[in-house]
Amino acid sequence: MIQRWSGTVESFDGTTVWARLRDLTNPSYPDEFAEIRLEKMYGYQRHLRRHIKPGARFIWTIRIKHVKRGVKGRKEVATSEFYFPYVSKWQWWEIHRMRRIAKRFDCFFRSQGPTPAQQQDEQCLKT
Repeated sequence: MIQRWSGTVESFDGTTVWARLRDLTNPSYPDEFAEIRLEKMYGYQRHLRRHIKPGARFIWTIRIKHVKRGVKGRKEVATSEFYFPYVSKWQWWEIHRMRRIAKRFDCFFRSQGPTPAQQQDEQCLKT
């Protein structure tokens, strides 16, 4: 790894991100501001576009990658990776799945109580 920053999106116009960067490689350096073109930012990570909005936090890492070139040759290439670790929006299917699991737990724990309620709980578990 050559360089790593923690960034916060200040503004976004659909093609360019303006961000405040904090140097993680050398924390004694002051914060920097960067203008990052979107095509440089997310190449293979196109699904991240919906998360790019003011206040969004990300990690930006620049690395040297060794690429094979021919039989004996190797080439060093600098790669730039962006990662949005703070994305916490749930998808509809995740919410639906969690509700089903919660219902099963609810039925299970209610069935641990008095025995007359067990018939109702058995029906609950079948749904």
